[in-house]
Amino acid sequence: MIRAERLSKVTARRTVLSEITFAVEKGDAVSIAGPPGSGKSTLLRILATLMPPTSGRVEIAGIDVTARPFDARKKVFLSGMGLGCHDMTVFEFLRLIASTRAPGNRRTAVDVAPLIARVGLDAARSVTTLTASERRLVAIAASIASRADVLLFSEPLTGLDMSAIECCTSLLSEARARGAAILATTDVDAPPSPVWSRQIHLEAVGA
Repeated sequence: MIRAERLSKVTARRTVLSEITFAVEKGDAVSIAGPPGSGKSTLLRILATLMPPTSGRVEIAGIDVTARPFDARKKVFLSGMGLGCHDMTVFEFLRLIASTRAPGNRRTAVDVAPLIARVGLDAARSVTTLTASERRLVAIAASIASRADVLLFSEPLTGLDMSAIECCTSLLSEARARGAAILATTDVDAPPSPVWSRQIHLEAVGA
């Protein structure tokens, strides 16, 4: 589902990623761990087709992200995108994601409401008033509502209490069960989680 071969990213100031090779299969959940500056966020942006790699090849569901970025983007959901929308409630935001990302799945307001209940948030709250941990919960709920083939996360469990972690672990496990490929960055010191099937370590490359 996700394939990266000798992926590199070089900016004007330094080499951020150097010849990274890995694969995430359908139903797999992989965490990318590394210290600050190891290129975790850059890797997510490349996989989400928000920036091109300098060299190497990346495929999402068999689609080359450099040659066909718009087609590849249809297969991916980067958690947290769109949460800055103004004048939208939690319910409205998740319904928007469900209806625009997966119209063929008929995920309407009828089944968004139980999803909100599972993460324990007030459906009428404005997304602009959410705390950092509440925004993480909504972001994970949005990824589930999207039903995308590939789900990308930046430290999805950071800052959550044990109850919220258990809820999110259950949701992500269900996404894996339907065949989604999940990739998430984590802090190098983050505690292990049963949701991840394996972990890949990145090191800061330097100049």
